[in-house]
Amino acid sequence: MARIMLVDDDDVIVEVVSDALKSAGHSVDVVYHGDEALKAVAMHKPDLLILDYTLPGRTGRDILRELRTLPVTDNMPVMMLTSRHGRVHSGIAEIDGADDYVTKPFDPDDLLARVEAMLVGVAISRHVTDAAELDT
Repeated sequence: MARIMLVDDDDVIVEVVSDALKSAGHSVDVVYHGDEALKAVAMHKPDLLILDYTLPGRTGRDILRELRTLPVTDNMPVMMLTSRHGRVHSGIAEIDGADDYVTKPFDPDDLLARVEAMLVGVAISRHVTDAAELDT
């Protein structure tokens, strides 16, 4: 089970994503406003962040760029979940540090599979880091 934070201001998206993640056994913290996201991440320390691009207050892009400058969150996996389609937007998100980019509308099963793949990647990375620290 992972702790996942969802930052989105759309009640329907929040419900669909939360239901899919909870049905897979994950806990979900929801933030509706961009200005609250960084404080919530610091407080809850999620294993993965799902972040909308367009939010009231701070944008998802602003939040992502700031997360990548902080040592505590620079390696936190972040999935952008947005209605902004196109290679330009996904490319910008990648440059800003997004690990995945999912456009709305989306298939909840596909979203869940991508979340699970990101979490497996995090687990493997932590295992390799722990093993390397034991060798030193």
